[in-house]
Amino acid sequence: PSPPPPDLFDPETWKSSLQLMGGSWPSRGNWNTCYDSKTQGMSQSVYHSGCDNKGGPTLMLASSIHEGREYVSGAYTSNPLGTSSYTGDSGAFLFYLQGLPGTSPIKIPGTQNAGNYGIYNGNPGYCPTYGGGHDLRLMCNGASTGTGYTSIGHSFQCPTLPSGVSCNTLQWGSQTFTFNRVKVMY
Repeated sequence: PSPPPPDLFDPETWKSSLQLMGGSWPSRGNWNTCYDSKTQGMSQSVYHSGCDNKGGPTLMLASSIHEGREYVSGAYTSNPLGTSSYTGDSGAFLFYLQGLPGTSPIKIPGTQNAGNYGIYNGNPGYCPTYGGGHDLRLMCNGASTGTGYTSIGHSFQCPTLPSGVSCNTLQWGSQTFTFNRVKVMY
């Protein structure tokens, strides 16, 4: 029999890709899950009660299906997810791991604004949100899926991308999207 597919929500699956992007990556034994919609449902109140003011760094992974392809992307913050509206984090970045055929993982680095607006956690109706312009916003609205959008450019800078790929569609296949799982670890 063929081996089972890798768990896309295990940081060890992406360890080499994440290390190429920078940051210090503890081994899997050091990551604690504070929220996983697969086992806890799409609930912003469960997300906030589990993740607010936990230690940093934090790693968020989410997946969506767009045009039959599974996209996996996320965010890294060197600081904990706070409870104030904005937390500065000059070490924060967004990233793309898989979805577009033939496209390698891509880091979306923070701008100078990320130092003041890297993480947004001030609205109890939101799930993980990053950037002063809500460069990436996830909504866990109690259904079996969540909704989100990207508007890269305020606190995160679009890197050079392959021809025909837009920064606002890179991570999820569309600027507005439905995601089927989100997992946050610290």
